[in-house]
Amino acid sequence: MMKSRCLVIGFLMLVSGSLAAVTDSAGTELKLKESPRLWVSQETVHHLSDKLHTPYLQSQARRIIEDADWLVDIRPIAEGEGKAYQYGTRAIASHLQCLTAAWVLTHEAKYRAAAIRHMGNLMTWTHISCEARPTTPADTELPFCLSYGEHAADIGFMYDVFRPDITPEEQQVFFDVLDRFYLKEALKCLEQPPWWANQSWSNWNGVCCGGMGILALAFYDDRPEVRNLIPFVEKSLGEYFKSYIENGGGCHEGTGYWNYGMHYAMRYLLSWENATGLKHPAFEIQELGMSLNFPLDFTGITFGDNDGWGPTGMYFMLAKRLNNPDAALRAATYLPEQVAAAPQERERLSRMATGDILYAADFIPSTKEMEELRKTHMQKREPVARIYKGLGWAALADDSAFPTLRLSARGGSSEITGHGHLDLLSFICMVNGERMIDTQRDHGYISTTFSGRGHEIYSRSAASKSTLFVDGLGCRENAVCEETEVERDDDLLGIRIDGSNIFLVRWKNDFIGRHFLMVENRYWLVIDAAPGHIMESRFHTYAECTRGTDWLSLKSGKEQMMMTFASLGEGEMQESLGMPASPQEQTRIFRWMSPGGQDNLHVTALNPGNEKLGLELSKASDGGFAIKVSGASGYQRTIRLTAELKLKK
Repeated sequence: MMKSRCLVIGFLMLVSGSLAAVTDSAGTELKLKESPRLWVSQETVHHLSDKLHTPYLQSQARRIIEDADWLVDIRPIAEGEGKAYQYGTRAIASHLQCLTAAWVLTHEAKYRAAAIRHMGNLMTWTHISCEARPTTPADTELPFCLSYGEHAADIGFMYDVFRPDITPEEQQVFFDVLDRFYLKEALKCLEQPPWWANQSWSNWNGVCCGGMGILALAFYDDRPEVRNLIPFVEKSLGEYFKSYIENGGGCHEGTGYWNYGMHYAMRYLLSWENATGLKHPAFEIQELGMSLNFPLDFTGITFGDNDGWGPTGMYFMLAKRLNNPDAALRAATYLPEQVAAAPQERERLSRMATGDILYAADFIPSTKEMEELRKTHMQKREPVARIYKGLGWAALADDSAFPTLRLSARGGSSEITGHGHLDLLSFICMVNGERMIDTQRDHGYISTTFSGRGHEIYSRSAASKSTLFVDGLGCRENAVCEETEVERDDDLLGIRIDGSNIFLVRWKNDFIGRHFLMVENRYWLVIDAAPGHIMESRFHTYAECTRGTDWLSLKSGKEQMMMTFASLGEGEMQESLGMPASPQEQTRIFRWMSPGGQDNLHVTALNPGNEKLGLELSKASDGGFAIKVSGASGYQRTIRLTAELKLKK
């Protein structure tokens, strides 16, 4: 912790020093390049259509033009068209991005004119806040929020690419919307900082400050009052980056909110560097580079309530800036081969194709590079076991680039902040992209989600997780796992979590824990220990299921997985259903249960395919355990562990 604090203090001092280094003689102004100067380079703005080197990028460009042609002819979105304000503002954001990208691709005047027209229509809106409601009085002023941050970034980028030859009439439209909403509310933050300012734990800080900073850099020359926003942005983002320092590059809100907050915060940093020609000290934070692994490790198997990551232009630009070509290659495996053509009929609030990924074309691996990557990994797999220190989340996979087996395991703390859940010792796993073991999910947020009792909602509680229950209890609030560590020995690779302190404080001296062990890069063993207690190893799934007394067959899409259950003492399977807060699909829950006993141990084999593995458990004279695994063609393997579930080597 002391190291983290020193890094943060050092970062803030570096920020102050960097700002001082680029001030003019008056000591107040940054010296910036001419526009375009933000996160997209001048060369890219001028020659984007020449850079589209893959079929995917080319098809994305075609889709942008198709969508933009439709937007040219429609009337802009009116206030109240969406059932919530954010539906409307986010549709507007995608429309502005689409039209701007179409202009950058073609430099045809119709797209630029349409972008200005759609933006100017915001002057007919009373509110743009994501917190506005249809009943919000017209004279209520709502503070700078997520919608402000999103639009500030989009409008700032529009201004940046249009500015070199902007007309007075176009410029006035920009100034009008700034004065009505974005700049007015941004400047108020300097006197009355909103709740999200300087918060390390919330994606709101990254989104709002990132967007505000992009806006300030774009209008720096033409609206001098924006210059006062830069120190506010720098200080607040300094706090935001604390969470990445303290969490080893991970994000406690999950992959979707990593993507959301970083999308704006990193584009601000990249814009600052491009505009000033200097290096931003934030990029010296080691954990920001480490964080590039986080969405790749957990996409599809994240904890929390938003699994919304996908490779973006920011990601590839950041990988280039931080000199991490492996991250760019891994991310590119998630890019599709083609983008579907536009539908014949669109809804007015539909999201349009945007240029985000195209702007990073120079940093996206080529088709040849991806073919070479696949060839290399077919010849030799690269298993991954990674723990984000401080956060305690762990990822286990049979390959870093083209994984067949992927599992996430939850150590760390159950302190509830932002989008966190009560999910210690839980796990999620996938086979060839199909989620086999899961959590009961809810769709969207409800009025109680972020209340003081939000953790009692079923989908946010321990009951909804694939985790370990001891004497009927899941993990408690504000508990911390004693240890989360990687275990390895030859062809064994695992994640061991000591959860002795997360149920009842009085149990802290008795070992309770789980070990997620990948064997020979082809199947998993989930090993649970809670000596002397009633145990339940709980598994949620949305897959099709067939079960026996000690086995379970799962099928999802084209993939299958066979589970075998064993106990050192008695064991019994029970089944129930998940209980989402609103009507939607329920998980099937399989509960492998044992009565209290001194030698309690559960082992569950998860074997991709349709083969049922045999399990035979025994206790060693030194208090440890032996797990004998058997399979087809005479396969046998014995794995030995200590009483604390560490591998015996």
